[in-house]
Amino acid sequence: MVESSPNIRLLKGIVIGLGVLIIAGVVVIFVTIANRMPHARATVAPNGTVIEPPANFGERKLSLPVGSRLVEIRPDGERLILRLRQVGGNEQIMVISMQTGERLGLIDLGVGAATGPNPSAGPGASVSSGGASAGSAPADKE
Repeated sequence: MVESSPNIRLLKGIVIGLGVLIIAGVVVIFVTIANRMPHARATVAPNGTVIEPPANFGERKLSLPVGSRLVEIRPDGERLILRLRQVGGNEQIMVISMQTGERLGLIDLGVGAATGPNPSAGPGASVSSGGASAGSAPADKE
């Protein structure tokens, strides 16, 4: 066998060392990706109760009221809030459990549910904190 020179031995050591570093780097990348993936873990609520992750409830059929249209879906903790609008303008809110997929309740908001200021107060009406109504000048004290 031919005796290798010190330069060849040094080069072999560098190549083996870099190969080990490449393998270690790939392992670190896979471990990081695995740790960043969402895991179903139990969490503790501020009041101290343990909230278990939602169980897979499979496929559920949800019946919307006849003539209603889904306007908005909003998650709220363990619940899913669905805002529905009927053909006549009546709005409803349906509450669904995200753990079981069951309907928890239905709130009927009535026709033309207000989303802003009180519509029955009339145009130009506002809430005042003092004795004077909005738009009137304060009385001069003498």
